[in-house]
Amino acid sequence: MKFDNPIRVNGVAEEYDYIANQHCKCGGELEIMRQEFDSVPYPRDILFAKCEKCSAKRQFLFDIGSFFPRDNGGFLIDRPLNRSIKTW
Repeated sequence: MKFDNPIRVNGVAEEYDYIANQHCKCGGELEIMRQEFDSVPYPRDILFAKCEKCSAKRQFLFDIGSFFPRDNGGFLIDRPLNRSIKTW
């Protein structure tokens, strides 16, 4: 997957729905293993998934600028953030 073409979403639920509708090349279902947030160069979530059938790993990049907190047109944060939930 190229990270220069993020998937635009309007909420975290859309991220999970998107991945739930994807399948591995082997036909297996994908399980989300980890989610990371980064604000540079734009607010984005990166979700890491693993095939339940063959264990192949995939990454999905989501542009979350449409719902990430803003204040007066700018982001509320004043420095780069990186958060991760659930380890790989």
